[in-house]
Parts: sequence; C-alpha cells; structure tokens
Amino acid sequence: MLREYLVSEFMAAMGIPTTRALAAVTSGERVVRQMSEPGAVFTRVASSHIRVGTFQFAAAQRDEALLKALADHVIDRHYPEAANAEDPYMALLEAVVARQAVLIARWMSVGFIHGVMNTDNCSIAGETIDYGPAPLWSSSTRRRYTAPSIKAAATPLPTSRRLPSGTWPALPKRCCR
Repeated sequence: MLREYLVSEFMAAMGIPTTRALAAVTSGERVVRQMSEPGAVFTRVASSHIRVGTFQFAAAQRDEALLKALADHVIDRHYPEAANAEDPYMALLEAVVARQAVLIARWMSVGFIHGVMNTDNCSIAGETIDYGPAPLWSSSTRRRYTAPSIKAAATPLPTSRRLPSGTWPALPKRCCR
C-alpha cells in the first residue's frame, strides 16, 4: 500500500494522470495473497472509478439499457465531444483508446510499467489506477521486469507498451453486440 501511495504521488508530480490516495487504514485482519500480510483499505480519489471492466460487467448482464446508460454517462461526464459524433459510441471507444495510448506513452517516458493491465485496472477516464506490482524501470533493471504477483510474467521494457492489448478488444467485443 505504501508503494501505491508513493508511485501515485510520483506520477502526479510528473504530471501523469493518476488516481490519488485519500486514506489508508489497517483492518486488523490478515490477508493471504502470496503470503499472509496485514489487511488494509486504500481509498483512491479519481475523476472516475469506471473501468473497462465496468463495461464488461454491464454487457454480461445482457441488459442493453444498462450498457447504454453507462456509455451515455461516460460520454456526458468524460467525453462530451463524442455526443455530437455520427456514432457517439464509436467516438467514445476511439476517444478512450486514444487517451489510454497517450497515458501509456507518458508512462514509458518515466520508465513506468503497470504490471497487471487487465480490464479492471484500465480507467475509462485515462488515469493510472491500481498500481499493484507496478515498478519504475531503472538502468539497473532495463532487461526484464517480473511482476511479483504473476509467477510466469517476464516483460522486456520495449514490449511493455503492448501489455493492455488484450484489454481494448474486450470493450467492443463484449459490449457492442
């Protein structure tokens, strides 16, 4: 949790869109991940907590009205320019992907690798969220990065920009049927 706070503050200081820490509170419980650790709640502040995974969940409900309401809310709140497009939902998708691409380029400019870029860790607003096993790259670690929580992961820096490639196809495939 301390790492998440420090890295998010570093990103904010570098001008890279990120969530910010509001509070970190220990629970008094133990949590087992790779090992038993003290449990805690980390509260983030963000322009939005809607993620690509939120669209996945809405699509899985097979409720077109719910999915449309979610997309309309995101357009109204984060991408109002998409509302005037010929196809507002395609304009939304294109804007979200473009914002995420810029975000990833900015990560690379400071040597940041997300580590677990799945649909739950991909903010629809283009902010860095949930730092998890995310390190900052340094000259001493330039060959490989292995996420501590992913046993088989070994990602060379030059290909790290492709980590979220499985995330974006999930959005139209699962939502735009």
